[in-house]
Amino acid sequence: MQRVFGLLLLVCGCSLANREGPEVTCADLMDGQVNACAEGIIATCKGDKVTWKVCDGESACEADWQVEGAFRCSQSEPMPELTEQSGTPDADEPQGTGANPDHTPQGTGTNPNGAPGTSCSEGSLCQLAELGAGRGAACAITIASGSVYILSDNGGVWSVPKSGGPLKSLATAMRALTQCGIEVAGDNVYFGGATTVETVPASGGNVTVVSNNYLAGLTSDAAHVYWGTTTHGVDRLTVANGGVDSLSASGFDGQFLRANGTSLLWANFDGSQISILPKNGGSPSVLTLGTARATRMEADETQAFIIDSAGQRIASVVLANGQVIGLVTAETAQTLGLSDTGVYYGDSSTLDRIAKSGGASSRVAAMGVWLVKADATHVFFVDWNRTKLYRAPR
Repeated sequence: MQRVFGLLLLVCGCSLANREGPEVTCADLMDGQVNACAEGIIATCKGDKVTWKVCDGESACEADWQVEGAFRCSQSEPMPELTEQSGTPDADEPQGTGANPDHTPQGTGTNPNGAPGTSCSEGSLCQLAELGAGRGAACAITIASGSVYILSDNGGVWSVPKSGGPLKSLATAMRALTQCGIEVAGDNVYFGGATTVETVPASGGNVTVVSNNYLAGLTSDAAHVYWGTTTHGVDRLTVANGGVDSLSASGFDGQFLRANGTSLLWANFDGSQISILPKNGGSPSVLTLGTARATRMEADETQAFIIDSAGQRIASVVLANGQVIGLVTAETAQTLGLSDTGVYYGDSSTLDRIAKSGGASSRVAAMGVWLVKADATHVFFVDWNRTKLYRAPR
């Protein structure tokens, strides 16, 4: 049994049987965006008052399943209903305007040219959203239907309008994820991590498990969602009816999976090969990359684009014959994204772009970048700390 005590009963923290709860204010709890826990007592801000919930176990706060800022008395208990970040700009922090030759966020403080929850100005770099305490770190993003969708490494799913607006919670699975992937197909968001593929309506709602056979590499097209399986094959979900079938019983040994119009592609774990599997199934063909080693990969209809860790460069791979062509030196590149005309690559300090055909590179942002996706007009990226989402002109 858990007992709830109001502020009138417990003014300076909470004490029960010599247990002292967290001594916090609503300001400490970000006006309800997070909660706090100490000695089995959880403090939450409701309205303008702090309330406490006393758990049966004094050690509940230290349980290894707890999520910082979203504490519960037991693992079976639903996630707490915390206040969403309002995104209202701070009047003391001016909105940035004008030219931006340094490719750094406009404005000052925590409010760079379009604070989280507000509209972004066209033609400049701006921050769209920030994952607050208890929301984990972004591990995958995708773009669809006017929004950017974010998957965090504790299983939370979020969306934010591409033009700026409030960050919306779609799902709070709240469990550790590895080999994250997120895609939107039809009216649903699909996300993978650990050993499952799950789905939630793009507008939010109940989470449904669609497969317990997930290894890595979620991708999609208009009609299907695809992923690599724990049995090292590739499975496919048909969006129209939710049915799952196997395209390949074996062959998948990669960390990521990409789709073009006709095929699914992945690089193997050591990066020495790219496999190509027809979307209607069969056996994959294999391109050997010679001395190149692909640590990240994107693909279009005729080429794959890789971070070649052995050659310390961004390179293209001709899918027809496996020819590897160096595009630009990139000794520290860690992330890769693709648009219809360019390749985006980033590291702990910068994000740059180069045309698919090569040539001179250009600076997109002077900050570390962990994840990057592009659409027809903008590039969207997550910062190196994996907590902030930005938008910049392509």
